[in-house]
Amino acid sequence: MCAELAATSNLTGWRQRDHLWKKVKSLSRKIDRIALKKGPNYVARMKVPYRELLRKAQQITERARQLCLNLFLPTATQNDLFGPHTLQAFIARTERVMDTARRRVLLLGETVPNSDKLFSVFEPHTQLYKRGKAGEPVQFGRQVLVFEDAAGFIVHRCLMPRDRCDSQVAVEETKIVQKRFDNRVQRLSFDRGFHSPGNQAQLSELVTHLCLPKPGARQSVKQLADADDDFLAAKQNHSGIESAIGALQSGNGLKRCRDCSEVGFERYLSLAILGRNLHTLGRLLIAETAPTGEAALTRRKAA
Repeated sequence: MCAELAATSNLTGWRQRDHLWKKVKSLSRKIDRIALKKGPNYVARMKVPYRELLRKAQQITERARQLCLNLFLPTATQNDLFGPHTLQAFIARTERVMDTARRRVLLLGETVPNSDKLFSVFEPHTQLYKRGKAGEPVQFGRQVLVFEDAAGFIVHRCLMPRDRCDSQVAVEETKIVQKRFDNRVQRLSFDRGFHSPGNQAQLSELVTHLCLPKPGARQSVKQLADADDDFLAAKQNHSGIESAIGALQSGNGLKRCRDCSEVGFERYLSLAILGRNLHTLGRLLIAETAPTGEAALTRRKAA
């Protein structure tokens, strides 16, 4: 980006951009090899290429800032981290990643919280979350909460903030859904990731029949043993929302978002839900005219 801006303005200083790119890439690969193989004193050995990589990165960002001054562009600030894809934004994001690397690797191995990390310089709103599933215990992306009604329509969605988990948004989003439907929602089911003693108490006040499974084998077994028919029915039907989430990914474009901005991601999410609801509506209309057709085949109980 700097080389193109400099060329269009007849400015010098970026003739060796290919050499700089190869040097940085070589250092990055060296760090990756040491981190992968480990071995004796691998932490100390990794600091050497890290220092060189950070030194090169510092030179490039300083030169980029000077280019901004020569082009009369505003200086990058912390506010540019989540702004548009401009040169100033990339400078600010690069400096944030450099600061994280210094704290984590060079300064006594500080444990940097996820809230201070930047997982993607192109999509700074990306978060890291633990799924706890075999093969993919940790993933990068954004967490989305969706509510589905008994007929299969997605009636509410929430793009969760980067610093909040499932259990922290359940009550707030349920209140929004109840307000939208004039408190007519009688039964609601969640998975065990939403459970907490506070959520159990507050959600029980919002809906008549709540299915909020407890985590842990012993707690869940006892809960199922004491559960009533409404709890068991809600738990049995909960797989429907899991199917809807899979459909949003496989058939409605949410496997990967092509728009790098957070606003663009929300747009993708809304369009995907619209597409899913149109599919559901079409299936119901076809089922009316052809009760024995493939569209009418469903395991969903009549509501």
